[in-house]
Amino acid sequence: MVKDKLTWRRRFGAPLRRLDKYVKLRQIKCLLLALQKYATPFRRFLEMTTISAWCDREDRMRKVEIVNRIAEETGLTKVKAEEAVDAILEEVKWVLQQGESVILRRFGSFQVREKRARLGRNPKTGKEAGIPARRVVRFKSGKYFKAAVDGESA
Repeated sequence: MVKDKLTWRRRFGAPLRRLDKYVKLRQIKCLLLALQKYATPFRRFLEMTTISAWCDREDRMRKVEIVNRIAEETGLTKVKAEEAVDAILEEVKWVLQQGESVILRRFGSFQVREKRARLGRNPKTGKEAGIPARRVVRFKSGKYFKAAVDGESA
């Protein structure tokens, strides 16, 4: 975690929470414009025959492909598009670390859930082992996102 923060500072200056409001809002706006363009017509994205050109494997899309798509569609440089994607992801992580939820209309919501401590078993030896309490992230897809993935229009 500390390494990530140091890397962030070296590459982009101050931590995201202390960025100038205008820069932060502009990066978020660029990413949201790109997401808005692809959230509703997600079916078109899935039907593209050239998906292998965007992905290393056809069943996955990585952050690099998202950055490339945003750069092409918005006219931003790849560096600026990557900064926008990183800004959104860092903000989502920070909000979830605070225990709050992130709601993206027409897409879905991320929530933090508390898992209680429990007693489990080591499958190899069969001995009981304690599993500590932890926090997990849960994603619940929105109605329009579900419909787009199913190939329906909502």
